[in-house]
Amino acid sequence: MMRFNLKLETASFGDDRSERTHHGALGEAFLFWGNKMANTKCRRSLIGKDSPSWKGGKYINDSGYLMVANNSHPRKQSNGYVREHILVAERALGKSLPHGVQIHHYGDTFDNGKMILCQNQEYHYLIHTRTKALKECGYAKWRKCKFCKEYDDPVNLHINHIPPYGWNIHHQDCESEYEKIRTAIRRKKRNAFKGLSN
Repeated sequence: MMRFNLKLETASFGDDRSERTHHGALGEAFLFWGNKMANTKCRRSLIGKDSPSWKGGKYINDSGYLMVANNSHPRKQSNGYVREHILVAERALGKSLPHGVQIHHYGDTFDNGKMILCQNQEYHYLIHTRTKALKECGYAKWRKCKFCKEYDDPVNLHINHIPPYGWNIHHQDCESEYEKIRTAIRRKKRNAFKGLSN
C-alpha cells in the first residue's frame, strides 16, 4: 500500500458558510461546507463507459467527421478518438494505413463509402484543386491566377513551385499590374512620411 502526504488547503470567499476546505488524494476529494462533508470521485476516474456523459463512444467533431473511441489506435487524437473513415479504410485494406497516406472523400459529404486513398498530402491537394477547377470553370486542368482570380489554361500561366509555401500561379500581365500598383502605394507612403518629417 502506498502512502501519500496530503495537503490541507483552505479558501475563504467572504462569509463563514462559504469557507471550504479541500483535502485531496488520488481519485477522492473531501469537501467541507460548514458542518457538512461530501465525498466525491474526481473526474479522472470517470472516463469511458464509467462517465455520466458517455454517449456510446461516438461523436461528430467540429469539422464534421465521425469520431470513434479507440485508445489503442496509433492515429488516435489526444482525447482517445479516431476518425471513423480511417478505421473503415483499414478494415477494407486488412492492415493499418501506411505513414503519410491521406483519405480523400469525394462528394459533398464525409460519406465513408466514397473514399480515395492518396499516397501523400500533395496528391490529396491535387485532387481538391482539380475538383474545384472542374466545378468552377468546367476544366479540371485549368488553374486560378492568384491576382485576377480567373481560371485559365496552364499554358497561359506562370507556375512556380515554392516548397514550403506551395504553388505560385499567375498571369505575367497580372503580376506586372500588381507590382505597379504596389510600387505606387509604397512611393505615396514614402512621400507622405518625408512630408511629415520636414
